[in-house]
Amino acid sequence: MSETGTGTQPRGSGNGTTQTSQQSDGNKAPHVGGAMAALGALICRLNPYTQLPFDSAANMQTGPMEVETQPRPSYEPGEGNETIACMAIEAKRNYNTTWTFKGQTQNVRAAFRIPYRFQVQDKNGKVMYWQTEYLLIGYAGGDGGG
Repeated sequence: MSETGTGTQPRGSGNGTTQTSQQSDGNKAPHVGGAMAALGALICRLNPYTQLPFDSAANMQTGPMEVETQPRPSYEPGEGNETIACMAIEAKRNYNTTWTFKGQTQNVRAAFRIPYRFQVQDKNGKVMYWQTEYLLIGYAGGDGGG
């Protein structure tokens, strides 16, 4: 997944544009639209395993990040949720564990594991195989939401 949707834009390179959205209430940020799309794009850009240039020692390069999806559900997920309903997500609530980040202990109460895949290519861009990895998201904080 890239900003252009073609997977050709190198990781970490922006096109210089910024998308903003209007807030209807001074204290409420929008939950859909520009900010959330930007968060998704940022997560893809920060992925250290995808969009890697050719490495002669490993004799490979990698393609863009693609979210793993499942077949369309038998129920109607509602407008705007069709893609989300097809995402393969593992969830653990009341997780009650700690992660150490930058030397500080974080209380993680809920965690989500989202599979994604990317192409592993030869120097000419020919797909040698697909590799599956996971995006692990932990929600730190108090006992809210669970």
